[in-house]
Amino acid sequence: MSRSRAPATVRPPAGSRNRRVLSSEGGAGIAGTRQTGSGRDNASGYAAGFTIVIPLLLGAALGYVLGLLVDQELLLLPLGALAGLVFGFYAVYVRFIR
Repeated sequence: MSRSRAPATVRPPAGSRNRRVLSSEGGAGIAGTRQTGSGRDNASGYAAGFTIVIPLLLGAALGYVLGLLVDQELLLLPLGALAGLVFGFYAVYVRFIR
């Protein structure tokens, strides 16, 4: 028995009229979504989110570790998280707003 192979798909040439182009003017998109700005602009929201969350987690971890040293881990953990949150918002302000 021989195995049959599916025919290779052929892509249309780059200048084809059938090519769908995404544009910020509401052109072809996925389920009516609209592209606004470049991919770099869209990714800046993720970067800002991580810039807030990472210092928050690191501050909480640092507060917990320092709290273990002085037997006050439940007091220093939220204080470290608060300090990390403040630092994260300041970092977002410096990087994206100012």
